[in-house]
Amino acid sequence: IQSMKGHPIRVALGACAFASLWKRGGCLQQIQIQTRTFYNYIPRHATLFAHENSSPSDRDIHSDDPSTFSKTPTLATITIPQKYPESKSPTHGRSYPSPLHSIYVASILTQEQASKCLEYARKHAEETKCWDAKDSERHVSYSTADFPLEDCPDMQQYLDGLDFESRIFSLLSELYSIDADDMEFLDLFCAHYTASDNIDKDGNDDGGVMDRLDPHRDGTLLSFTLVLNGPNDYEGGGTVFDALIMNDDDENDEGRTQELDSASNGMLQKGGVLRVKNAGEAVLHCGKIRHGAHVVSNGERTTITGFVDVHDRCLRGGVLAEACKNWGRMDEARRRLDRQIASSSTTSTGSSPDKKGWILGNSKYLGNSNGSGSLLGRSHIEGFVPAFDSIVKRGGEEYQRTKNLITEDLLLRDILLPEEDRGADDPLALFDLSQFGDITVL
Repeated sequence: IQSMKGHPIRVALGACAFASLWKRGGCLQQIQIQTRTFYNYIPRHATLFAHENSSPSDRDIHSDDPSTFSKTPTLATITIPQKYPESKSPTHGRSYPSPLHSIYVASILTQEQASKCLEYARKHAEETKCWDAKDSERHVSYSTADFPLEDCPDMQQYLDGLDFESRIFSLLSELYSIDADDMEFLDLFCAHYTASDNIDKDGNDDGGVMDRLDPHRDGTLLSFTLVLNGPNDYEGGGTVFDALIMNDDDENDEGRTQELDSASNGMLQKGGVLRVKNAGEAVLHCGKIRHGAHVVSNGERTTITGFVDVHDRCLRGGVLAEACKNWGRMDEARRRLDRQIASSSTTSTGSSPDKKGWILGNSKYLGNSNGSGSLLGRSHIEGFVPAFDSIVKRGGEEYQRTKNLITEDLLLRDILLPEEDRGADDPLALFDLSQFGDITVL
């Protein structure tokens, strides 16, 4: 780094440090930056010119790859429907829609670049057999047939040469109003879906091959799935979003159908499936939106999937915990109804298996008043007990889905703090480097 007085300043800090230096006005004239990418330590170079008395908007970053900082046009923008009926969230007063309500499709790689990545991925999978079975150790709850990109040096280096990380973070920053310096990859992996003829009634493959992924929510705030195959390589596939599944009224609403078709550029299919048209295109979204991978009915589909963590300073504390508590309540209501159905179906007391309820056989623990076996004077229920209407309602599929989507809507409104409310995270905030000559910050 060269100060205004021409003295060199050596700074050994991370990527967020040089961005912070750029944001500080007037104290630096020119910064020569050597960055190291997250997954591969290949140096990338850039020069930041900060002229005296200039504003941040006047400064330019010049890279050896200009496309690094170019804006990527989105191909489709879909805003998931409002589920909580009020205009403001009850606790924090946030409006619908928030930035996180939007799902985007964007072209990240050219078709040629995607094809090259697919070539590297297939070679690695052939050598390691990593696509032959699901890996339940890396993704315990929702195991996938995949490999982390850092395990495939050829593919990793190729993407680093394209400044893949910078492209992704810059685009996510633009779309969701979160500083790129507040993002990092929690996981970046290559997943593989293969059509199978050995699927059981629960959607599982006897041979361990993956042709779909059940609906879930990611551990990170932001996620993306970039497809490496061309449209002729497979049938089916795509990302399913629960909030985009239309009910009968929506499907019969021609205006609503045309609106979604226009917003998605024809990529939103029936059943809430968002399917890109070309290799190199990605679906980007908040990871807390419930989603899954639609079944691949023919051929093979390969993707690069990224889980992007966001700094805590951008998030409102307690919001995610409250949402998880409400989702957990719905899960427990469903399990309670399932237990009662199972109990009534397996009993030998003659109750109809179609009836929802449970069997009480607790008389032996209650005792009796006259020795005759009759529980005189005791308030008790014995034998088959029908499930209460409230239990049947709360455990019902449509009620559960509605309540879960309301919780999701409120989470998306509340979890991301407005930019003006986010705490400072400038690693050089305690230093005024303009007053120093030669200095090394360790």
